[in-house]
Amino acid sequence: MKLSNVDYSKLDLHTKSVAIYILPNDSRAWALDSFKWLVNASVDTIFGDDRSNSNDYQSRHDFLKKFAIYILNSQPSDISDLIKPFIDSFNSSEGVSDLLEEMVLAQDGQTSYENFWLIWNLFKPKVIQLAQEGHFRHRFEKVIKDYLFALSWRKQDAKNWNTFKDKYARFFNEMAEKLSNCPSTLFSFALLLNGIGSRYVPQGVV
Repeated sequence: MKLSNVDYSKLDLHTKSVAIYILPNDSRAWALDSFKWLVNASVDTIFGDDRSNSNDYQSRHDFLKKFAIYILNSQPSDISDLIKPFIDSFNSSEGVSDLLEEMVLAQDGQTSYENFWLIWNLFKPKVIQLAQEGHFRHRFEKVIKDYLFALSWRKQDAKNWNTFKDKYARFFNEMAEKLSNCPSTLFSFALLLNGIGSRYVPQGVV
């Protein structure tokens, strides 16, 4: 029986996180299909506000960790489809912040530059939309910090990140302009330009 034939609505997030973990990191049709079904069946729980089940915290991180690794190693032509449920449901929840952080953590251990920036640019309209709608609360401020790479686990003396290239300076200039009304933007850029994004200072970023 294919995983895509399973009624995932009857499974809890822990079971789904185990199911996605055992899927191979490749683009064979059955794996790709099963991955999509698992993401579609889990997005509402991951991005929801219900924290009544304490097991969901670890399960959410486990699920998103595997998601990040899988999508970073996917074919570029598959990425938009794979991430669509998360894009469509993108909000200011803790789950969104966790997703962004797990994407950066996964990229930190590999060199999927093009895929990473393809994914990051797919998030961009949603981040800007939330900012323009005035979602200025604690959770959204954390989303901004994670999206602009102001991550607390970074070494304070780190001055570079292998995913940052000169050609991406325009991304940061655009974010400085379009997220200028968010309190966390200035903090994030101060941390970024004094740390892993120091290469962008001579290029006039912000």
